[in-house]
Amino acid sequence: MVICQIGNKYSEKIYIIRLVMKIEIDQSNKIEQTNRITSIGLSNDIELSISIKSTEKQKLEKYFRQTKQRKIFAVLSFCVLIYLILDKIKFEKYEIYIDREYPGYDQFVKKQVVAFFDRFSSRKIDIHKIHITCIGKSSNAHRVANFSAKGYYKTVKIVANKIITLLENKKSGST
Repeated sequence: MVICQIGNKYSEKIYIIRLVMKIEIDQSNKIEQTNRITSIGLSNDIELSISIKSTEKQKLEKYFRQTKQRKIFAVLSFCVLIYLILDKIKFEKYEIYIDREYPGYDQFVKKQVVAFFDRFSSRKIDIHKIHITCIGKSSNAHRVANFSAKGYYKTVKIVANKIITLLENKKSGST
């Protein structure tokens, strides 16, 4: 509470400070670059990363080609990787800030992540707690993603079959 004087009268002003606990998520090497490892880095009070090898991304690309969904290969794979990394932590009390990797797909990414949690997890995620923004290279999440792509950090390896299984179960409606 701050008391300030206005003329001869005192006025009380109450300032509410909202502390936002946030998780930042960034990607190193785009998914559509099928000749490089892609890593997704997460940073808050912990650091975590998941990665997918180039050979696994090529399998994914082939799957999307066969299912005639080639245009959303990268974005949908990115959504699954976001789901997989968030599923490994307690995120309920945090705001989630995801680096804008695919401009124009912000709402799609948010809706897909929420849909994956609705379908495959007992936990739920509020779409209003997910923010797509430019995180920047100074972010710790960027450093985690970059270092894990280069092999400096231990990372959880994801295979194409895991992503394909999640996508097929989402389409068919079974879990």
